[in-house]
Amino acid sequence: MTMTISERIGEFVSQIAYDDLPKSVVKVAKRCILDWLGAGYRGSKAEASSWVLDLLRGGNGKEASFLTYPPSKGNFLFTAFSNAFFSHILEIDDVHRGSIFHPASPVISAAFSQAESLGASGKELITSVVLGYEVSIRVAECLGLSHYKYWHPTATAGVFGSAVAGAKLLKLDPKKVAFALGNAGTSASGLWQFNLDGAMTKPLHPAKAAMEGLISANLAYRGFSGALRIFEGEKGICNAMARDGFDLEKLLYGLGSHWKTEEVSLKPYPCCRHIHPSIDAAKEVHRASKLKPQEIASVKVYTYRVGMETAHFKVPTSLEEARFSISYCVALALKFGDVNLDLFSPSLLRDEEILSLIDKTEVLEDDVYTKNHPQKWGAKVEVLSRDGGVWSSETWFPLGDPEKPMSDREVEDKFKGLVKPVLPEDYLSELIGRVWSIEEMENIRSFFEE
Repeated sequence: MTMTISERIGEFVSQIAYDDLPKSVVKVAKRCILDWLGAGYRGSKAEASSWVLDLLRGGNGKEASFLTYPPSKGNFLFTAFSNAFFSHILEIDDVHRGSIFHPASPVISAAFSQAESLGASGKELITSVVLGYEVSIRVAECLGLSHYKYWHPTATAGVFGSAVAGAKLLKLDPKKVAFALGNAGTSASGLWQFNLDGAMTKPLHPAKAAMEGLISANLAYRGFSGALRIFEGEKGICNAMARDGFDLEKLLYGLGSHWKTEEVSLKPYPCCRHIHPSIDAAKEVHRASKLKPQEIASVKVYTYRVGMETAHFKVPTSLEEARFSISYCVALALKFGDVNLDLFSPSLLRDEEILSLIDKTEVLEDDVYTKNHPQKWGAKVEVLSRDGGVWSSETWFPLGDPEKPMSDREVEDKFKGLVKPVLPEDYLSELIGRVWSIEEMENIRSFFEE
């Protein structure tokens, strides 16, 4: 009898061990974990994160750690939900370019919570993270742009990654991994309407994906069955959520030989990744021209259609809208030469120079950039000065892409910058060391100990 896609994925997941992972993949996974920690700890201080903690603290059952300081624990399903929420709320978590998907917030959050609840080793944690990345990235690639038009892959593909991470840590056999995938698929959800309405919904997507994936894995552990044809079935996720075009071959192609984890990008700026190419170009114009905002006559930003449609707010009225505003982020880069968390403040939303730059900015689609997306994320910024000078810069690979990677030192500096307001210096440094040597930990429960 022919195996289903889920059963073939289940066979792969159950057979791969830590020693099967290339050292380069393990290194990328560690970088992603450190990046996730920084995003999560800093995100735990967002106002909406306090609401989540109030809701979920104090559950019963197996415990794991919240990304809070002082350290606190709760039910492992609730910590997965909360930590995924924290690590996504500031738009500073990693992204896979080809699938337009943020894997860390759902996958690593689920993996850490499941691993801590079981007392798993560091090697087991790393393996579960990598397998969660490998499967969920492929799901997002399979679903493609027709899915992305309405559905948020960080939610819909993310739930498969968290299910795989949980399943691996629970040591499920191939059939039970397939059950976990089936029930993860029936939980897949996350619509883009929040983006049109400027709502706060987005971090709920990876939060629910992390928790629902673990629920699916833990039910499968107990023998609870799930649809075995959740991908290829006539009423499965592909036919339901990507009717204009999907590619089932992408789910299995290169499993165990081509490591998608190595394609993941890290984000230097706390805003939608679609804006990052424009920020890099605007920063270069700022560096080269030394123009002050009042010396700028006009700004033109050329980019790809999906980026324009997603980061579409012209004049943002909230921080949520600002993180999805090409014009606002380009204005920040042209005024300050950088885009960082401190610049996402209510006062700057009303800053006269920023508003003037936004008014002078036109965002335009370039067919060449659209044609090359999502394999390349390109943008060009052209600035006309009041004295007639023209300044321009173009990028195809924003900082943090594998083609233009952040160094380990830059990843550490990003982490330190994010968590300094949250963690004491000695604990901060200790966590960095623990990430780089995480495979040596016999029990991951010691990871968050002071």
